[in-house]
Amino acid sequence: MKKSLILVALMSSYAVAADKGFVTIEGEHENIHGSTNDVRSLNIIPGIKLDNGYTFDLKTQIQSKKDDQTVSGNIEPRVRYDYKIGMTDLSVWGRVGLGEKIDNGANFGYYTVEPGVSYALAKDTKLFISDRYRDSFADGKGYKTNTIYVGASKNLTDVDTLGLKLYRKYNDTESNGVEVAYTRWF
Repeated sequence: MKKSLILVALMSSYAVAADKGFVTIEGEHENIHGSTNDVRSLNIIPGIKLDNGYTFDLKTQIQSKKDDQTVSGNIEPRVRYDYKIGMTDLSVWGRVGLGEKIDNGANFGYYTVEPGVSYALAKDTKLFISDRYRDSFADGKGYKTNTIYVGASKNLTDVDTLGLKLYRKYNDTESNGVEVAYTRWF
């Protein structure tokens, strides 16, 4: 948790140099293979995108499992860096995060690493693919996963973006999911 607080402090210190602030709201549905206990999630992600390629955000998540009605949450400060390849519409990026899983007193820390590629199909439309690796700092938590994301986003206006992601998760958890996102830029 201390590592997460340090990242939040770093995010706050960069707010002065922010190019654009944003808040993203994501709704997610995950179908766990071999189970009827699907997971529904709501993610709220405030952040800052700097004009030097860095993005700092804080992903907060509330999850509910369909069958047993258990509720859990995550909080994950993240840092992303985007690198545009020459004069092309192609960008490579990487994101890292340190998080805390909050689950009925069985809390534990985890980390994420996510490389990705984005392509600007048009001025207001982007396609992307990424592979997020996640694991806990504690043994035996069943939190080691890779998640392949494929998605698109479209700028509806100068300050409104709508996104859609499809994903496949494997390793400790096997699942497929869909995520719909709305971002408001400030």
